[in-house]
Amino acid sequence: MDARTGWNSLYHATTSPTNGDVLGERIQKDTVLAYTLNPAGNPWLDLTARAYRTEGFYERGYERGVDLYYKNLDERWGLSLQNLMRFDTGAVGHRLLVGADFENREEDGIYLLNGVQTSFNSMSNRYRDLGIFLQHESRWFDDRLAVQLGGRYDRFDREVQNVSEDYDNNRFSPRVGVSYAVTDGFTLLANYSEAFRAPTPHETSSEGPLNIYYWYQPNPDLKSETSSEYEAGFSWSRRGLLADNDRFDTKLMYFNGRIDDMIRLVVDYGSVSPADSEYVRYENVDGVDREGFELEMSYDRDRWGGYFSYESLDMTDVATGRKSPSAFADRARLGLRWRPLNDDLTVSADVTHWFKPDQDPETLVSGGTTYWYVRESFTQTNVQMRWRPTTSHVPFLDGSTQFLVGINNVFNQERLTASSVETSTRTGLGRNIYLSISKQF
Repeated sequence: MDARTGWNSLYHATTSPTNGDVLGERIQKDTVLAYTLNPAGNPWLDLTARAYRTEGFYERGYERGVDLYYKNLDERWGLSLQNLMRFDTGAVGHRLLVGADFENREEDGIYLLNGVQTSFNSMSNRYRDLGIFLQHESRWFDDRLAVQLGGRYDRFDREVQNVSEDYDNNRFSPRVGVSYAVTDGFTLLANYSEAFRAPTPHETSSEGPLNIYYWYQPNPDLKSETSSEYEAGFSWSRRGLLADNDRFDTKLMYFNGRIDDMIRLVVDYGSVSPADSEYVRYENVDGVDREGFELEMSYDRDRWGGYFSYESLDMTDVATGRKSPSAFADRARLGLRWRPLNDDLTVSADVTHWFKPDQDPETLVSGGTTYWYVRESFTQTNVQMRWRPTTSHVPFLDGSTQFLVGINNVFNQERLTASSVETSTRTGLGRNIYLSISKQF
């Protein structure tokens, strides 16, 4: 991919009049080998194995003026293996999934300004991640009750060039889930799970003026994130609700949990670095409560259908009672689908509305100036037309060819995330049009 853009398009709306555009090239090569084994009549063997290698880089420099060259490299290879076993013990059905995965990842960066190389403290680096997982599902009472028990063991090892500290750790994260079909179509759901995330080399070792706004400070004592969460809810499905050929589905889930040692970027507002920017560092937050719910509803008939969803999320620092890492805006989506002639052609539209966020704190002070976090709601609309023609006399149009055309953000409406300040230039994408043609063989 060849690119012509600004140096950092999130922060700079225009290119430099002195240096012109930034000319860049991105190349990525992926090689994947997959193997499956599922002998007929053998319930103990449903094996999937996968090996992959990915090499990618992005290099760029100014069109004229300053002699600047930058290259970012990422190389990965990995293996994954899993097997699904199905068996019965009396009237109880079982499914047992076991597997493992491993990834080795190496990153590097080169920055040359007028022939002088600048070092990146978090480059070169290496990730080594190993995961071993198991999940057992049993079904009771003619499949009305399903119980899932499982867990995942993770081990990670991080290395950063010219940094003496080693970053490695391991953890087992359990999970248990239960569903019970009270009546046909109505099911109660509940889950408990734990999760684990290791810090990246950039979070532990970034140092210096890596962008124009911040001067990074390393944190070799950064801990891994761990979390535990409960969720409960129900799903309901009904056919023939309003007509003989319709279908209605809905699902509501409430979740509540805590993230321990959550990793977040902390800005020392008011500080002044040698580059006249502010100091920042990745730090652990002792405890963050996470609470919210998700509602999904859909209705379909022969020629038309629609869906509605609502999502709410609130994360609060246990010690301070304030939002962490920031406030989130509740989101509602409404979509409609119409098939005017037959199933070959589908016209759809969706509207997404982000509600006014509940900010706490509402402002921040930087460089002696007070900035307000986002206090507005935003709405965006998308439209799309999908055509998958099926004719008996044109071999090319036999259902294997699909045409897509659409417009995102039809009315070119601005949108800011709840974590932004009102004067931020980092708005969402403006109106954009896309066209794609795909063919399956």
